[in-house]
Amino acid sequence: MSHDNKPRLWGIGIGPGEPELMTLKAYRLISEADIVFAPKARAKGYSLAREIVTGAGLKDLPYREIEFPMVTDKEKLKRTWDDAAQHIADQLGETQKGVFITLGDPGIYSTWTYLQRTLNRNAPNLKTGIVPGISTMNAAAAALARPLLSGREKLALLPLPSDLQELKTYIQLFDTLVIYKVSSRLKEVTIFLEQSGLAGQAALIQRAGMAEEKVYPVLTGLPRGIDGYLSTIIIRCKKLTGRKESE
Repeated sequence: MSHDNKPRLWGIGIGPGEPELMTLKAYRLISEADIVFAPKARAKGYSLAREIVTGAGLKDLPYREIEFPMVTDKEKLKRTWDDAAQHIADQLGETQKGVFITLGDPGIYSTWTYLQRTLNRNAPNLKTGIVPGISTMNAAAAALARPLLSGREKLALLPLPSDLQELKTYIQLFDTLVIYKVSSRLKEVTIFLEQSGLAGQAALIQRAGMAEEKVYPVLTGLPRGIDGYLSTIIIRCKKLTGRKESE
């Protein structure tokens, strides 16, 4: 932690889920913090981030769980960020040092991004910093035992588009596509990839890096009833574009 007398908050990536994938710096800063802020999606739910950190042995710490409901209304979201930022600033006061733990890396589709922006605007006296973490796409590729990229290949990381036809453009431009935010649309995107001749080049990794991790090397013949929650799809595009592995 910083030794100055100003309040400070680190946004810390704790990795995709496996406690051993947390970095040494993340572990040290969390263990030294005056307050550990942990996000959760529901008031009566649990914080997955806190569960991962406690799994690394950091149990008896001053945790403060903060609810970040899964809503899309812009006004409600703004109130959520404003309230969370005010709560954190009040808790840290004038001198305390805190950390905000978040899955994966804080710079990739993270709650931390919006929180830091709000804190910088509403609590300018509070210094913020970032500690990177292993991302879900890295854990997903490791689960497949395949590289994401090699040589001069190009990678695109994107949330599942509202219009799945957009994927065809990305396939022509990139060698590998990594798709997040599959959620309830797994069946829809699977049908699309099957119809596009891509299902044999696409893999599904559920809960990458977690104890419940499941890997499906292709999207053909998936078991019935599986969902896309905390799932990642990786598509290798070379065969369709005609590019060779040696290019």
